[in-house]
Amino acid sequence: MTVGNAIDEYIALKENILSPTTTASYRKLKRNYFEDINHLQLRKLTQIIVQKWVNDLSSRISAKTISCAYGLLTVIISVYAPKLQIGKITLPQKKKPKSTALTQKETAILLNGIQGNVLEVPVLLALWLGLRRSEILALEWKDIDFENHTITIDKALVKAEGKKHLKSTKTTDSERTLSL
Repeated sequence: MTVGNAIDEYIALKENILSPTTTASYRKLKRNYFEDINHLQLRKLTQIIVQKWVNDLSSRISAKTISCAYGLLTVIISVYAPKLQIGKITLPQKKKPKSTALTQKETAILLNGIQGNVLEVPVLLALWLGLRRSEILALEWKDIDFENHTITIDKALVKAEGKKHLKSTKTTDSERTLSL
């Protein structure tokens, strides 16, 4: 079995279990980053081949993307060639993403800019309650309890490979009821 065949088999094996965005991500990883090793027999992979592949990827994509691609490779090896010993592979160091909150001035500019716009309510939900875009898109009137002034977040609407999918939230801890 080739690396490419193993990825396709693994996706088919887990398609109804994994999130649609995860399977779409696996397909995208295969299409964009496995071209150098897709044709290789899985059992013929060596530490040198995999390290060279990682090194080549390092010149053109982020450490996070390499980590995801390597993670997919290790999963297919564990499923389809469990006796294969690759050895220690050095991955590029991930950079911690820099995130900053909006200043009061930036928040005021944002609020003025969205006033009366179709995006006003979704932006306010994200800004005030920290909702993800997929959670906002999945909201229904039944999720709002006007009597108790709460909103329940228990699903997400995602788009993968041109189709919309209603699914559970990103993690089980993401299911929550928030005060409005």
